[in-house]
Amino acid sequence: MIFKIVQEEEGYSGKHNSCISKAGRCENIRNLLARNGYSVIGVCCTGAQVLQIIDNLEDGIVICGYRFNDMMYADLRESLASSFQMLLVASMHILESCDRRDIVSLPLPLRIGDLANTLEMMAAGMYRRRRRQKSQPKERSEAEKK
Repeated sequence: MIFKIVQEEEGYSGKHNSCISKAGRCENIRNLLARNGYSVIGVCCTGAQVLQIIDNLEDGIVICGYRFNDMMYADLRESLASSFQMLLVASMHILESCDRRDIVSLPLPLRIGDLANTLEMMAAGMYRRRRRQKSQPKERSEAEKK
């Protein structure tokens, strides 16, 4: 199962005064993902909320804009475990300054087909990584070796 935390970019409409104004856009993305079979765990306004929610998860995809109320996307990426992937949704001028290889990005305005294809690619990569980890033999302790 794929888990996603969704947080929309604050500057999308040119206004970023409150969480409530973003909630509608986030709910639209949440509904779109749910209709396409994805499990959305939460919609967050702060990076701290994202970290709290994913604390109990093994892996997943975090969809976010470039800025949360309390941190930037790069700060959140640094705080995420390596088993989590990040999909950054932002304007082109923001994406041009993002030179990190561990972040997948999509430009605004967001197209439904691009979002679906990108998530499918990321989910397939997570599935392959999980399958590869399961196929590797587990290291035995010294007691088990005897």
